[in-house]
Amino acid sequence: MYNAPYNNQFRRCDKRNTVKTSTKLQDQTWYVLGVGAIGCLWAAHLGLAGHKVKLILKSCRRLKQFQLSSEIKLSQQSEEFSIPAEAELANDKTSVIRYLLVCTKSPDALQAIQSIAHRLDQSSRLILLLNGLGAQQAVAEAFPNIPLICATTTDGAYLRSPFHVTHAGVGETHFGLISHQDEKETIYSELKSTFRCLGLVAHWDNNIYPRLCNKLMVNAVINPLTAIYNCNNGEILKSADRLSLIEELCIEIESVMDKLCPDHTSNLFAKVQKIAHATAGNYSSMHQDIAAGRLTEIDYINGYLCQQAKELSIATPLNLKLIEKIKALSP
Repeated sequence: MYNAPYNNQFRRCDKRNTVKTSTKLQDQTWYVLGVGAIGCLWAAHLGLAGHKVKLILKSCRRLKQFQLSSEIKLSQQSEEFSIPAEAELANDKTSVIRYLLVCTKSPDALQAIQSIAHRLDQSSRLILLLNGLGAQQAVAEAFPNIPLICATTTDGAYLRSPFHVTHAGVGETHFGLISHQDEKETIYSELKSTFRCLGLVAHWDNNIYPRLCNKLMVNAVINPLTAIYNCNNGEILKSADRLSLIEELCIEIESVMDKLCPDHTSNLFAKVQKIAHATAGNYSSMHQDIAAGRLTEIDYINGYLCQQAKELSIATPLNLKLIEKIKALSP
């Protein structure tokens, strides 16, 4: 059985104390690996809270591009912010990284972290803010001596240009340990003091796994269907045939999750419709990947589901068909 989760929202700092608190945090350096929309969003808010932020970039071209301004731009609620930051390549430094936030694509996560493995030790705090499942387990196996914190978010963001992020939809981010549970209280205390002054809503979950599964379940429906139909989230609900497919797909997904994660959310069909309506004008990350000619995260969403289903001897023909169609559209 899974432990019942407890949710602790990191208390927000009083704005009158922001400057004072920021001064105390100047000795904390946060490294961000993966500077897509979510990576830039978190880097920007960490910087605004007074943390020193360093981006780890994968190429000299990206580094030179960033150094033209050496800042992250954030647009939200009709406001514009320019947040100073630093950047470096993975092999540039040897100093130990204490706080590392990983926001890469799931297929890239393990290799990206391995590129800076020489800078990680038991004191490092490794936070994975990824889509899907599978990459987290691979990282945990590769780095058994480092506490691994996983996160999932409903914040919406997109890049206007490199290192310029728009916070398009206010959501919540949940964090929780998936290894080194004996250090839970210490790490929670650290993150509470770190995140309480962010302009983002953050919670600590004692048992993060059901939340990761809930996010995967929704993504396993909306992401591939928007990519296949070449539409935004709302348009997958526009016909009776599509709704019928979504309902059948939800039943298939729930049949797997009932065994894999009994604490998962109920009534997936209703939840998918609610989220698709609420984000009707948005385009899923998988749709964007296909449109841009990039590899998708299908292996870590529907692929992970099918892999687990196979081990449980549960048939998943609809999910397998979706995987086949997405891979036919991928480069």
